[in-house]
Amino acid sequence: MISVQILRGIAAMMVIVYHITQKLYVNGDIKWSFELGAAGVDIFFIISGFIIYYSSVHEFSANEFMKKRIFRIYPLYWVITLVTLVISYIRPGMINQHVEVPISMWNSFTLFPVPGTSPLLIVAWTLSFEMFFYVIYYMAIKLKVNRILFSSVAIAVLVVIGQIFKIPFISDPITLEFIYGMIIAYLVTSKNTKAIMVIAAACLILSATPVVWHSEIRSLYYGIPALALFCVFLLLEKKVRQEGGIIKLAQVIGDSSYSIYLTHLYSLGIVFILIKSRVSVPVLVVVSFIVSVIIGILCYKLLEKRIIKSLRPLARKAPLKDIAKT
Repeated sequence: MISVQILRGIAAMMVIVYHITQKLYVNGDIKWSFELGAAGVDIFFIISGFIIYYSSVHEFSANEFMKKRIFRIYPLYWVITLVTLVISYIRPGMINQHVEVPISMWNSFTLFPVPGTSPLLIVAWTLSFEMFFYVIYYMAIKLKVNRILFSSVAIAVLVVIGQIFKIPFISDPITLEFIYGMIIAYLVTSKNTKAIMVIAAACLILSATPVVWHSEIRSLYYGIPALALFCVFLLLEKKVRQEGGIIKLAQVIGDSSYSIYLTHLYSLGIVFILIKSRVSVPVLVVVSFIVSVIIGILCYKLLEKRIIKSLRPLARKAPLKDIAKT
């Protein structure tokens, strides 16, 4: 779906903006505005929940599902992580200057969460949650039960148990955002546009209330506005299909979103080293943003697509285009 790809690209760009703010140590009202870019991650999680259900409605093999997800996540991630490892020795602090906890190599290469540590590539914390969701969804397929119901209940129960017993990782309510996406995917496959419109309106209203903005739960204060935005984009699907030019560019960015996400810290590090002391802050922000997007697109075109193509015989027999967008 074009609207989903465009929103995926927007989410990647939001994360870039957020990390530019971190590197600049921006303060005041502008910092609050830029930090909204962190919600790009929440959009990613909702999109992930949506795509996993939407693309696997007729997929009955649990092993096929998991193999496909592993091939989609790990190969490019491992390449970028190895590059990060080399750079961390050559130029410490270029990428992970804000990390205040020990680096776990186990976490870095397996994405298995290790409490009190960080992966070498700090943005990989989100991939640990992605794999957590995939494992639960894999179990739903394996057990041949209702996938949305099983996955939703499992995630919710684990969050509650984690909160009660103070268990790191599984206690994080951010995983509820995968449920948001699955529910919307179900409504789309059921062609229930009215329900999506109601959810969009309700989320927009809630987003303007203290219930959301004063909440300390991320799946509320970022998740609900992100869900509203996601629903709005889905409702505009037919409209964006009729557009050209800028929409095609947005699609390219959306296709490249995973590469952009994994490489943008390198891009920012390089730009800041080369021109930070020579240009004004606005110029630095614009150049950093543009370079991050361009490098991410190049990574997708020159590396990610080739990796996907080379692994395609090992995964499910599906068109390269479909694998790249799931």
